[in-house]
Amino acid sequence: MAEATKRLVREYETIYLLKADTPDDQVEEIKEKLRGVVSREGGKVIRFTNQGKRKTAFPVAKNQKALFMHCLYVGNPGLVGEFERNLKMLEQVTKFQSVKLADDIDFDARAVEQDVKVQPVEEEQRPREERAKDGRGPEARDERPRGDRAREGQLREPFELPPNEKSEPVDCPLCGKPVYDLSTAVGADKENAAPAHFDCVLERVAAAESLGPNERLVYLGSGSFGVVEFKDKNESAFVVKRRVQWEKEGEKKDWRRGLSSRISKI
Repeated sequence: MAEATKRLVREYETIYLLKADTPDDQVEEIKEKLRGVVSREGGKVIRFTNQGKRKTAFPVAKNQKALFMHCLYVGNPGLVGEFERNLKMLEQVTKFQSVKLADDIDFDARAVEQDVKVQPVEEEQRPREERAKDGRGPEARDERPRGDRAREGQLREPFELPPNEKSEPVDCPLCGKPVYDLSTAVGADKENAAPAHFDCVLERVAAAESLGPNERLVYLGSGSFGVVEFKDKNESAFVVKRRVQWEKEGEKKDWRRGLSSRISKI
């Protein structure tokens, strides 16, 4: 008897942000609507993860907090476009981003998992007054001018180390100027693991890549960059089109390993 042909599909993830005040029943309603979209298009939702309310790196829709949701799903190439089209129609959705994770996934073998809801961070749930007493709330901040705080030694440069653990800055192999902050450095290239200025590396990557009108370069971490394409004029959603591995993959650089151990002591 001939073996049944496997249906091979792609695996995607979409992270979407909801307004922080979205009630739980509406969060569930949006989940089920999106699950229905995926099913209607011949795909399958593997798992939804409710990551709870978090602070965003910058205000989104004039709010500093949002409810972070993650959806993992499999389906055909056109599924992402339909998924995002439905997100755009939801008033509670303020931002979203989709990424292709893998090709040639066996549709039937990819098991559906139980949805996950991450417990909120206790510190964020405590009343402002209690956090202020511990010196962690906004009420406990020193509102004096930056210069006054710096003169009293209350303001430190990022990752400042004790005098006996400080090291001399190294020169960037690409421009020859000193690299004072290793926390922002990137390896010069796959052959040269020495730390280089991020801006110097970004210029090299941009010069080597041919970008389309809606494409941008972003740093993905672990020494790799991504060419992303924005889906709308507001640049609120994008898809990673290709990955540029700048540093040698899997290599743990000595200067970065040393920086990690120093930071843990601060």
